[in-house]
Amino acid sequence: MQVNYEKPLEISSATTVTVATTETTLMTVTNQNFTRQTQLTAYFKVTLGSATNVKIRYYMSPDGGTTWFCVPIKNKTTAILEDTPSIIDATSPTVSGVQYVIEDLPMSATTAIKITGQATTAAATLNKAYLWVRDN
Repeated sequence: MQVNYEKPLEISSATTVTVATTETTLMTVTNQNFTRQTQLTAYFKVTLGSATNVKIRYYMSPDGGTTWFCVPIKNKTTAILEDTPSIIDATSPTVSGVQYVIEDLPMSATTAIKITGQATTAAATLNKAYLWVRDN
C-alpha cells in the first residue's frame, strides 16, 4: 500500500526584512483558501549579524486578521499554555554564516496566519522566508 499526500503549496514569502528587537511582522496570510490545510511549513534564511538570536512566533486569527492569538506551547508538567517562541541562533543549521531552518506546525482552525520575528541584543536580517501548506 502506498500513501500519498497532496502537493504542498507556497502561500507567502518575504525577502530582506530587518528583524528588530521589537516584534516584527514577517508574513501575514488572510486568504482563506489556504487556511483549510492541516500543516504549515515555514522556511527561514536568517543572518544574525550582532544579534544573539531571533525568536519566531506564530499567530492565528478567527476573524480574518482583526484579532491575533499567539500559538502557545503547553507545558506538560504545569499544564500552562506558555509563550515559547522558536529560536534561531548560532547553533541552528548554518551555511556560510547564515542560518537555514525549517519548522513544521499543525494548522489550527483559523481564518488568517501571521508570523513574527524578534531579535535579541541587536537587529538581524531575514534574508528569505517561505510559508507552505498541505494536508497530511
